[in-house]
Amino acid sequence: MRLYFIRHAQSENNALYERTGSENGRSDDARLSELGKVQAQHLAEFIMNGFDPTEKSNGKGFAFTHIYCSPMYRAIATGTYISQALGQPLKVWKDWHECGGMYLTNPITGKKEPRPGITLTQVREWFPELLTEGYIKEDGWWNRPFEEDGERDVRARRVLKELLSRHGGTDDCVAVVSHAGFYVHFLTAVMGLESLRPLWFRMHNAGISRFDFETENTVLVFHNFVSYLPPDLRSV
Repeated sequence: MRLYFIRHAQSENNALYERTGSENGRSDDARLSELGKVQAQHLAEFIMNGFDPTEKSNGKGFAFTHIYCSPMYRAIATGTYISQALGQPLKVWKDWHECGGMYLTNPITGKKEPRPGITLTQVREWFPELLTEGYIKEDGWWNRPFEEDGERDVRARRVLKELLSRHGGTDDCVAVVSHAGFYVHFLTAVMGLESLRPLWFRMHNAGISRFDFETENTVLVFHNFVSYLPPDLRSV
């Protein structure tokens, strides 16, 4: 089984932080920025017409058999560009969401207050072709307290176990649109470690990493590939 971990394109929150260095005014479920939309289009075109940069073959396109995304708007939107370009379904997989979950920070108390996330009605309006797989309800998909740090590695191990249950030992080529923070925890799980902190692996917006899950070994083939984007379209 081959896995392509794809970070979402630039969100409005990413753009806000790039401009101000602060999260003040962040959205609980940020849309793609204008730059993000351009990045997502380039990403989709590269996946459709390009080829894996480590392969010798000149064959066109990435042979995805499955495309998943986190239920956060920025991941769904990025995944939708890919799904539409390839004419393949995009499916939600809840546990690939970003660290912390859905929340806003109360400016007075500093408390991280939970938010519901995108609702089924909103999905039907904004992403009618998205397969929610039962994860998204009329009252959203989160509706629980802020995800604390210790919970994240546990979730990553759960994700890895489910990934191997669904696709391990097959020739499946899986793409997942997820998040930079969770990427570090996923790597922790893949390496069989309890924690990687304070180590951080940078992932650019729309960056691609490839993992090969072989019979005896797991191979990180490449990390954070963004060379398909012109330099002026790259962001972190």
